[in-house]
Amino acid sequence: MGRRIWWVAHQHTPDPTYKCHACYLKTSNGLPEGYEGCETIKEVAARKKELESQQATPVPTTPSLSGQSRIPSQKKPNSSRQFSTYRVTWNSAIDSAPREESLQIAEAQTNEHNAVAEREARRTNFQERYVNDSESREKKGAAERSLSHAEKNDPEYISSRREKMREYKYRSYHHNPKFRGSVLDSNRRYQTAMMKDPAWRAAHNERTRLRRKSVRKEDPSYVQRDTVCRWIRRDPAAREVMDWGLYKPVLYPIKVEHQCGGCEYPRRGGFKLWFLKQVKGRTESTDSGSTGLHRCPRCFFKDPDGGLPKAFEDCTTQTQLKTRFQGSRKG
Repeated sequence: MGRRIWWVAHQHTPDPTYKCHACYLKTSNGLPEGYEGCETIKEVAARKKELESQQATPVPTTPSLSGQSRIPSQKKPNSSRQFSTYRVTWNSAIDSAPREESLQIAEAQTNEHNAVAEREARRTNFQERYVNDSESREKKGAAERSLSHAEKNDPEYISSRREKMREYKYRSYHHNPKFRGSVLDSNRRYQTAMMKDPAWRAAHNERTRLRRKSVRKEDPSYVQRDTVCRWIRRDPAAREVMDWGLYKPVLYPIKVEHQCGGCEYPRRGGFKLWFLKQVKGRTESTDSGSTGLHRCPRCFFKDPDGGLPKAFEDCTTQTQLKTRFQGSRKG
């Protein structure tokens, strides 16, 4: 942090010596001659006034041989009051800091302006040379064409580009509502237009059937989820009587769009079956889709608080679910 007052010796030499208050008082008496014994500021002020009055006292004159009056040489009482070999000096670094800082800022701004001007000059020079020099244009175009041709035939480059595009689309779809909306609108327009073609519609239905068949073979959780959802849709008691913990199944007559709290974005097209999370102190309407308490079937079964109750976890068919549920009601 530094200090504003220092004690300096040999001030007018190339190598001055500085001391702080503590170090100065350790190596000297502190007060100058004539102020010995003063312990308070009042005593110092009184002693100073006394010494100044002594200095102002008229001194008697004596005639000299030439007839002129002469003041006898005597030691002035205040002439030897010095702070040893040290003098008090103000540290000018603090006072000059704002000025130095402003100079540094101005210098930085000037350097930045010069750098921008230099870049602009280089860019202008390159543009002029590119426009006027057909040979350089041809060389650059040939290099770009050769690079593009090499990249198109490089399997590693193609796979890396595809991976980057997949990551970009996935990130944008889940975190950018505008991008997700544009993708869903485009898909909806395409399917609506293509569904008018009977051949395309039949092929689409066949692809959907085969995809579901393969998923049922590879993913056992999908089979259980599909079985439970079918049972809930067909049996009103499964929705109204069975205890689903923190959730309550809600079946709509038509597909309804809600903000899924697990997917964290609206499910475009919606579902007929939703699971509404019950929160204490909050009464949520089943028609309110912006609360974030709704879960689509997939997120409901992924939620640790969701899924089938423990007494039904080993059931794999609707018949087993129905039998187990009836047995639990009788018990």
